[in-house]
Amino acid sequence: MTVIFSDTFTDTNGTNITSHTPDTDTPGSGWQYIGQIGNTPAGTEVTIQGNRWECSADHTGCGTDTGEVDVTISGDWDTTNTGDRNSIQFRWFSNVSSWRFNIRRGNSDIRLIKYATGDTVMDSSAYSYTTKTYPVQVVISGNNIDCYLDGVLELSASGDSYNSTRTIQGITRDAGGTSSHWDNFEIDDGATGGGSEGAFHHYMANQ
Repeated sequence: MTVIFSDTFTDTNGTNITSHTPDTDTPGSGWQYIGQIGNTPAGTEVTIQGNRWECSADHTGCGTDTGEVDVTISGDWDTTNTGDRNSIQFRWFSNVSSWRFNIRRGNSDIRLIKYATGDTVMDSSAYSYTTKTYPVQVVISGNNIDCYLDGVLELSASGDSYNSTRTIQGITRDAGGTSSHWDNFEIDDGATGGGSEGAFHHYMANQ
């Protein structure tokens, strides 16, 4: 497993995500804005704040084209508001065509969503949140998707080839304001992951 993209979001406060240089960007794609459920971002919503990722608008986020189909996506999600709802969004094609691991403190649940002209819930579970930082991870291998939260495998889907050739992966804010943030975002080629730490932490420990 090789780190192909990583970002600790170290930069000046207020820096637009598209003007920010990731720590590792082997494909060389940088960050681009991505929307969800039909929303088209204006291109100003995602900024660096306190060396973390912050988004000021719902159904908006950013991603990068990894050029890889099978990947492990990891990040640390910091939630301080009971209404926070964010996602790791992957196999993104357009704002009406993608998958997302939907972590919803505001709804006390988690969902694995396929969006194709509407949400299809592929797997879901109730989840009890607290104010803390959660390691989040999505492992994609062929038509198999595993979603981990706080080091535990929580949701899975298999056998669905929707957007299986799409290679843009990223983070989005579903709702909840600017109280939630992301840090230590990483994408590794190959579907290797899981456990109590995200891939970024394993990588740093071995440097």
